[in-house]
Amino acid sequence: MEKKEKAAKVTKAVGMKMDDRGAWHESYMDFYGATEEDAEESYEKWQQDCYGYDTSLPLGDLVEKYIYEILINDRNIRYNTKAEYISAYKNYFREMPAARRPLKNIRAIDLQIQYNQMNCEGRYIRLANTLIGKLYAFLQLQMNIQDITKQVTVPQLVMKSGVDIEVWSDEELAVIKANLPNAPRIRFLIVLLMNTGCRISELLALKYSDIDVKTRTLTINKQLAKEKDLQDRSKGSWFELAPTKSQSSNRRIPLSDYVMEEFEIHKEWHRGQMERYRFETDYIFTSLHGNAIDKRTEIVTFKRFYKRIGVPYRSYHVYRHTFGTNLCRNNVPIQVASKLLGHSSINVTGKYYINVDDQQKIDAINKMTLS
Repeated sequence: MEKKEKAAKVTKAVGMKMDDRGAWHESYMDFYGATEEDAEESYEKWQQDCYGYDTSLPLGDLVEKYIYEILINDRNIRYNTKAEYISAYKNYFREMPAARRPLKNIRAIDLQIQYNQMNCEGRYIRLANTLIGKLYAFLQLQMNIQDITKQVTVPQLVMKSGVDIEVWSDEELAVIKANLPNAPRIRFLIVLLMNTGCRISELLALKYSDIDVKTRTLTINKQLAKEKDLQDRSKGSWFELAPTKSQSSNRRIPLSDYVMEEFEIHKEWHRGQMERYRFETDYIFTSLHGNAIDKRTEIVTFKRFYKRIGVPYRSYHVYRHTFGTNLCRNNVPIQVASKLLGHSSINVTGKYYINVDDQQKIDAINKMTLS
């Protein structure tokens, strides 16, 4: 009797797997065939059938696979958003028991229990659930699977009321404006923060061509982002121009005579810096040697400036809040204010209109009243 040939086996790495200690290792799967060639074909068929996303693998395994193979390379998702997804998942969900269970065995109640046990801010739970939902959406392109992330309850985003908005007082702004000559490096940056309501990352990305002297307008269509390699943090960080926060953030902002005068002062000073330190740049805001300005390290300069002139330290974004609030106080229609601020919706702009006190409301009504 002829002896039957043993089946051939090949072992392939199919993703990552978490051990009992919470550490991730490569996950392997065996594929069989009458010959080694047949076993290889079995592996290739498995890849074609599920693109390596086998629902018998742990949820954490598949989320990690989705992050590094799909999410990071998705040009439709902004870098900061990707980083937030990955951070929320790794810091708060990856070591939860649900991450170790096969995806096909996880129910909505399992996710809900995990979310209820996550000791973190609600936004991180929302981010983790959105990331897992993106994995399910991807899997639905190739298999019939139910997205359980739509069945769970996650903390809702709560918009801050107007009373929570921190703004500069008129007196404080006057002190800052009066002392600008004492801070040449940040002088024009503060002028634009006060008079445009732009985000600091949008201003640090500005080039001289973004200010049209003839039309006296500022074009916002990018931001300066400090990025890291999402796959290998050991590579350090670097600055890159990135798209604005949203499509509605791309906008043109009229500039006053005062801002244009300050622009000429800054340009002349900056030209002198280029000659002195022998560098050339198209960027409006740079270090003394022509490098990009890191908004985080520049905080030290701002703190020193505020201390010297006797006003409290406040974040860059307070200028934006102040600009939005002053638009409201000057009866600028909310639709116009929303466009100037680059908001995605007038609902976002509405927080500044809530920040109006009763007397301002009375004054606005009196101005509108027909005699």
